[in-house]
Amino acid sequence: MLFPCTQRHYAVCSLRELPQIAKRDPGFWNVVSVLENDVPTISEGGFLRRLRVACDDVDDVEAALVNGQEPPRPQSIEAVFRFADEMFGEPLLVHCMYGQSRSTAMALLLMMRDMKLDGFSATDCALESRSFLLTIRPQAKPNGLILDAGLCLLFDEKERA
Repeated sequence: MLFPCTQRHYAVCSLRELPQIAKRDPGFWNVVSVLENDVPTISEGGFLRRLRVACDDVDDVEAALVNGQEPPRPQSIEAVFRFADEMFGEPLLVHCMYGQSRSTAMALLLMMRDMKLDGFSATDCALESRSFLLTIRPQAKPNGLILDAGLCLLFDEKERA
């Protein structure tokens, strides 16, 4: 769906929904996969470029590390931002295992970043992107650690207050 604030198409889905989207919209989407290390990537064709970042759906960094899980890292978010920059304005589809937490947080950050680059205030970025995210993915429950790390990359401390 086209995000009016930035004129870029965004979609969020689960891993299971990917094949049906590839068939419905062949050659349209650039894909960001936010998955655990042990989850295989679907080799479904029909997409343009793809990026995979490793991240478990966790809400406590220390507990994740103790349990051998991969918490969200700023480097992964920066990699997603660079990927989006490489195809400025092109459609982005973000998915995780269930399409609710990691993918929605990453999509929200991408929308906010696009808005910030277009000169929107931090408040406008938050309000408009949240509203749009809930339109395209009503079951969104963005991962707080991904959001926190991404917001620190996007906005200085004064803008986050």
